[in-house]
Amino acid sequence: MITLDGTWYRPAELPRIMEAWDGASNPLTVIGLPDHEDQLNVRRVLANPGSGHNLPGFVAYDSLAIPGLHRDLAAIPPDPPSIARAVEYFGFLNVPLVRNVVPPTHGTVARVVACEPVALWRQELDALRRAIDHMDVKHQRAWAAAGSETIADGDLDQTITSRLFGRLVMDNKSVQWQPRGLLAAAWFCLAREHGGMVAPCQCSMCGRVFVATRSDQRWCGDACKMRRSRWRRRKVAELHGQGWRVDQIVQEMKRDGETIGPARVRKWLET
Repeated sequence: MITLDGTWYRPAELPRIMEAWDGASNPLTVIGLPDHEDQLNVRRVLANPGSGHNLPGFVAYDSLAIPGLHRDLAAIPPDPPSIARAVEYFGFLNVPLVRNVVPPTHGTVARVVACEPVALWRQELDALRRAIDHMDVKHQRAWAAAGSETIADGDLDQTITSRLFGRLVMDNKSVQWQPRGLLAAAWFCLAREHGGMVAPCQCSMCGRVFVATRSDQRWCGDACKMRRSRWRRRKVAELHGQGWRVDQIVQEMKRDGETIGPARVRKWLET
């Protein structure tokens, strides 16, 4: 039996945007955790993620339980504040680096933080976007961007395979695969879509493309679901105010993709 363990960790608080220095004393913008008590322990646990590990200051979750993880990451804007919020919500892409955030001058005391460069996030999210654009064009999806750069199928297969970093945990009864980090989990989710195991759809309210968790899911989230609910009631009230009969309202709403019975229409008009 083969199982999956997508356990990953997101910070309990919003990370900070900082300037750090690489090994050649060059400055770079990073997203980091300057106040975490044990930076090396963060790296140790994230290097071997699993459901049995606990990491103070972080919240564990199952990254593979988000079927559209690759699309969620690809939709993140490239500016540092947006990336910092993404780290808070999803966690680091990989095992974070440990960098010095004190200028490397004589006499200063090194202050190290667990962090990831903003440039790394931009590079990896751009690679996800290109792969997703290719799939959308290949499958002739309505929302595919005109003029999107395409990737040869064989090249895309090779790219996906090269990004599936993980490890196998085996015993005498099962084999478990664990992605090594958020980025590997995202490429695994992309591979499932590429292989036809899941299919994306477009939110009928905001137009965002997402991977549904249910076959009847029409909205990307609760916010759009509530907006659509308010729109339905507002539409019914407007048609009634124009003198439409209940049966006419039912038919008009059906043309808009909404199946609402006469009893519900009357109830809405009474409240």
